[in-house]
Amino acid sequence: MIILLLLTTFMYALMTLYRKTHLLNEFNIQTWMMINSGVMFGILCLIALLNPKEFFDKNIISSLKKNMTSIAIYKGVGIITTFVWLYLLKKTDMSKLMPLNMILVTLFTTVMGVIVLDEKITSKQSIGILMAMCSIYLIQY
Repeated sequence: MIILLLLTTFMYALMTLYRKTHLLNEFNIQTWMMINSGVMFGILCLIALLNPKEFFDKNIISSLKKNMTSIAIYKGVGIITTFVWLYLLKKTDMSKLMPLNMILVTLFTTVMGVIVLDEKITSKQSIGILMAMCSIYLIQY
């Protein structure tokens, strides 16, 4: 599992670097989002054609109707977040942005897990989060 996690995080960092150094210099943010969404749509259409049972389950329509508002809010927030992220990536040093982003994602996810999902956090994890926040300060300044 750790090897997959290392591979995934390395690929994420590599793709972020490429997006910052090349793609966001070639395309504006809106165009890049359109290209990215179009490619994803094409891939999903191909997968749907190859495996229609997974995509066209008879319960999908009723689930879509029931969750339409939640889906619209989720996607709306996601689009806004993506615009802001791409803007920050284009305008900020990646070496400062990425560590700050990852630590804040960890912090917010942990806090939400404790508050919303009633998950337990150990004192060791609390110390780790505090140390991570200190590391952000050292990286940023």
